[in-house]
Amino acid sequence: MNIVTGFVSGINKRGDRDLSKYIAFGLELMAVEIPITVFIEHSVFEKYVRNNLRIPIDNAIQTFFYKPPLEDSEPQYYSYLIAGHIRFVFFEKTDLFLWQHQSSATAFSLNTGNPTKDTLEYMMVQCQKSEWLAISDALSRQYEVEGRGKKEYVWIDFGVFHMFKGKIDVFQIELYKMRNRVNRRILQYGESTRVLFARCWDPNHSFYGDIYRDVNWTFAGSVFGGGSAAILRFAQLMRDKCFQILNERHTLMWEINIWLLIYREHPDLFGLYPSDHSEIIFLHYA
Repeated sequence: MNIVTGFVSGINKRGDRDLSKYIAFGLELMAVEIPITVFIEHSVFEKYVRNNLRIPIDNAIQTFFYKPPLEDSEPQYYSYLIAGHIRFVFFEKTDLFLWQHQSSATAFSLNTGNPTKDTLEYMMVQCQKSEWLAISDALSRQYEVEGRGKKEYVWIDFGVFHMFKGKIDVFQIELYKMRNRVNRRILQYGESTRVLFARCWDPNHSFYGDIYRDVNWTFAGSVFGGGSAAILRFAQLMRDKCFQILNERHTLMWEINIWLLIYREHPDLFGLYPSDHSEIIFLHYA
């Protein structure tokens, strides 16, 4: 199992959580000795992360490329360095796949009680999750022998530790249990051919809101993953659906709302397990 996570600063304002708190949560995730790829701005890494790691860092910066499956798209080059079980990929907000298209969101307007948090830029970062999984797969395939074998990628939100209310031991134990379940399944049955998601609501829940303006909690949003083929297919569908929404409705919304639209069109790609935003978030991922 390979964890993928990411953090981009300066995309919104929250009164309950500043940058240092986000980093503290992320460091708890990185402390669990499971292979992890972290997408992070170089300046944030140098200021907040480097000196807080308890493992040696290989300062030899390497480069890899990712070719987005878009017509006439050019390869994107990223630099990264390794610290033990962690790969830090340096990523700026201008690298977001939707960044150059924000001018299309002329009708962006969400029904939210926290507009300083739920900004257009924040939505772009949330929609990047599936793309970060695809980029991680490209990195593994180019530079790691093990990347050619069976592998499963699991997105975990950078700040997921906040759901555990400071219980470091429970957090680590649950992550290791999940890793063991996934690795056993891969050995027995191979990579997952579906993308497995933590969900809050039953997918048959009657939703009377506006999917383009009101948040829908069918998906928890914080944990999902699958084998290479499944996550690449999902990333393509997510990319296409985001551009469709921008072009036809000139807006963007929470990634979990967009996932629901994709789920309705491609249910065969999805596996859902019951969860919520608490310390059971990893419990039924298998």
